[in-house]
Amino acid sequence: PNPDLQPEHGRNLFFAAEYYFPKRAGFFTVTATRRDLKNLIRSNTVTLEPDEDYPNQENLDLRGFRVTSTDNVGKAHVSSMEFSYRQNMVFLPGMWQRLSVFANYTILHYDNYENFRRPENLTSGGVSFDHRGLSFRWNFVWVPIHRRGAIPANGWVTMTGERLSHDMQLGYRFSPRVSVFVNARNIFNRPQRNYWGPTRSDLVIGHSDYGAIWTVGLRGQF
Repeated sequence: PNPDLQPEHGRNLFFAAEYYFPKRAGFFTVTATRRDLKNLIRSNTVTLEPDEDYPNQENLDLRGFRVTSTDNVGKAHVSSMEFSYRQNMVFLPGMWQRLSVFANYTILHYDNYENFRRPENLTSGGVSFDHRGLSFRWNFVWVPIHRRGAIPANGWVTMTGERLSHDMQLGYRFSPRVSVFVNARNIFNRPQRNYWGPTRSDLVIGHSDYGAIWTVGLRGQF
């Protein structure tokens, strides 16, 4: 812990332009943001050598450990641009007109990557379908490889591997008061891998197996 940690403050600027397709067929949106941050809270992870000390007020012997701490960055800036697209399939026959596809792509730019150490682009998307009492959603999120740790003198940095996860929501409403649902997260059980990089993805230092989470339920309102 860092007893000298200060609260983070920010000022956000936001701009958006939207175009709506005819006949409620969807939209295309471009948004741009800028965040000016003061006392940005940053996380640092350091792997200590067996003979290397880490300063701490508790006087703990942390030699040989991987230590994570937090500190403040005086000023930091991040800007982003996001492209959003949604297409309602109104040109299809019958109930398939209720089908929709959507996608988002985000580009982020940091004034100093060392202040953030987060992905520089993200992608998400999916499909949805609503017809009478049936409701279905399928979403995916893709996060690319990115560096999470500071660059030490030996050049071996902590990298977070690529991850593509899928979620699903399925529900059926029997009446205005009774419905059933099935929700799933990380359907294909994609793990999260951390490794020494930037070129040795086989030197794994962390492997998080979250598993697939399924929730089945009956919802009633009385």
